[in-house]
Amino acid sequence: MKIIHVTQVEGVRRNLAKPEMGIFNEITPANADEVKKSMGVTRGFDVTGGMWNKISESLEAAQHGVETIIIAGEKPNELYNCLTNRPFVGTRIHS
Repeated sequence: MKIIHVTQVEGVRRNLAKPEMGIFNEITPANADEVKKSMGVTRGFDVTGGMWNKISESLEAAQHGVETIIIAGEKPNELYNCLTNRPFVGTRIHS
């Protein structure tokens, strides 16, 4: 089973102030503290609770064998690539 979050960003950014630093390719319980420290404030109103909420819920799902992926919805073919196991840019969250 897999959960896919289709967002405005290509994954979980390492540093919101410096997008050139890229994204976390994967998040696991081992690097969750580092990821949480990199979190910034959500722009605008986010009914989903923001990126950290997605991550913490995904880490909980990972304990039950469910992988989560965060990808950019505005990037052509990313969702298709993710669903068909082709290369994509995004953050995988797993145990």
